[in-house]
Amino acid sequence: MIKQTYLSPHLVIDIGNTKIGGAVFAGDELIMKFRFRRSAHWTEELSRSLIHCGKLSGALVSSVFPAINPTVMQMLSSLKIPVTFVEDLKLTIDNHGHNVGSDRLADAYGVMKLHPGNAITIAVGTALVFNVIKGNAFYGGAICPGMGMGLRALAEHCALLPLVEITKPTVVCSNETEGNMRSGIYYGLLGTIERLIKELKHECFADSTACVVMTGGLFSGTQGESTILGTQLKRDLGNIVDHLEVDLTSIGLNEIYKKHL
Repeated sequence: MIKQTYLSPHLVIDIGNTKIGGAVFAGDELIMKFRFRRSAHWTEELSRSLIHCGKLSGALVSSVFPAINPTVMQMLSSLKIPVTFVEDLKLTIDNHGHNVGSDRLADAYGVMKLHPGNAITIAVGTALVFNVIKGNAFYGGAICPGMGMGLRALAEHCALLPLVEITKPTVVCSNETEGNMRSGIYYGLLGTIERLIKELKHECFADSTACVVMTGGLFSGTQGESTILGTQLKRDLGNIVDHLEVDLTSIGLNEIYKKHL
């Protein structure tokens, strides 16, 4: 359902490795959000979704898949929406001068908006991405393979291992190959998150307080609904994750739009 607003709305788009998400905002108000699997028809789907949003004043795009950027430009131009890519802006929150992905900068802006102060964000998607926010700046982080990537790697590089569906296993110690794979990937991810959070807090904050915020495509399906796997993961990490913010990247992109466009 599209909310009514008197402010000029604008569009933010996050192009990931497997999904394309985003939202329409008017100021801080989220008017409409969307998520599509990247396919040959996603531009038509997005165009149809934007019909009822009225005239959009502009679009800000974060992309980790450069090959698709010309298609995005063409689609937005056909809708007469001025477009800017995050990487074309001079953002100043990375105080180390690193070449940081625009999606990670968006998550940093999002967490500074929602939970200001020391923070660690965890984006669970194709990859598992940790961002450390310290002193209102992107400080660094870590990147690991996501669950889907891990399962595909096992199937592709081990002749006797099949490609299995990503689900939480019913038992940790399975007597079947598929169960072994699900157990190793799921609980391996939990262990990775727990250990990295512990090490990042110790190294970056000397074990002082830091808010841990989780986000990522795992927690929202293509229709915006919560995924079963995401709900299970959130419950199992409840002792170390303070907040789940499904729209963190879009909120961060909106903050960048407001401050720089």
